[in-house]
Amino acid sequence: MSFTLIGKHEKDSRANRDSYVEAMLEMMAENPKLVHIDCDLMGCINTGKLLKAFPAQTFNAGIAEQNAMGVASGMAATGLTVFAHSFGCFAARRMFDQAFLAGLGNYLRVEILWEVGLAPQHKASQLSDEQLEALSHALLDIPRLSYNTRGIVDENKHHGALFRFKVFHRAGKKCERCGGIIDRIMLSSRPFYWCPHCQK
Repeated sequence: MSFTLIGKHEKDSRANRDSYVEAMLEMMAENPKLVHIDCDLMGCINTGKLLKAFPAQTFNAGIAEQNAMGVASGMAATGLTVFAHSFGCFAARRMFDQAFLAGLGNYLRVEILWEVGLAPQHKASQLSDEQLEALSHALLDIPRLSYNTRGIVDENKHHGALFRFKVFHRAGKKCERCGGIIDRIMLSSRPFYWCPHCQK
């Protein structure tokens, strides 16, 4: 098998990430319908430059490749040209994983349950209609709030996020709602943060 190369072929010593960002900056300037979806990699692969230059065309889906691919598909269906970007090992494995709520990472699950005052041991079948109603709203509201603010970089915040955690990574500190002490336990092999005093 042989290939014929067409065009300029000068040696390019740039890192792949830099080439990607520079090409995207050029294309986004030319096409306002071209968008970039990131999976919480803006700091390590320099795609934060895209957010600074084109905030309306750059989105951070967080550590949630499966959600990013779903969002990318929806955006493409509206006529946008979408570049969804993550590390290959994560994208190939996780973008097909819809066994759980797409995009619901560890920090989101603890923040959602804190918001509605629920302990982690409950099953959905054990909840009252009022608790289910509150949970259904928080399952949408908290990820939306996170995704809308996590793309705004502040290096003094966790992962550069402006989204402010109420319980995640706050073990030993006071709960903002009741003044109880936030605890850290292991749940489903992942660290889980909650307030035993007000989450029932």
